[in-house]
Amino acid sequence: MSLRTAALLALMGAVLLALLLLAGFINDLLGVARGLIPAMRLVVSLIETFAGVTGAIFLYIFHRRAPVGIHQPTQRGAAKAPAPGGLAFCPPTPAAIGEQPCGTSPICI
Repeated sequence: MSLRTAALLALMGAVLLALLLLAGFINDLLGVARGLIPAMRLVVSLIETFAGVTGAIFLYIFHRRAPVGIHQPTQRGAAKAPAPGGLAFCPPTPAAIGEQPCGTSPICI
């Protein structure tokens, strides 16, 4: 699972939770207006709703800015994709020793 997919899954859960908290806040607001629920419950419900909506907004922004394509599974023995920024890890393998100096391959770390 890539970072972007995980962020999308968390965002969907946070949006559902925020909608549930918002519905509870509206229910508490109507209850306070009818005199059935004490006003202090409205304050607690407002804080819970604010936290849920803020979490959903954070995850939305995180999902939008998450890098695309970081998780690229490789087969065993296959060359790995370059890391962000163009740097690649060049471990010495028996076939590559002496064939390709580090200066001509991608940047070796």
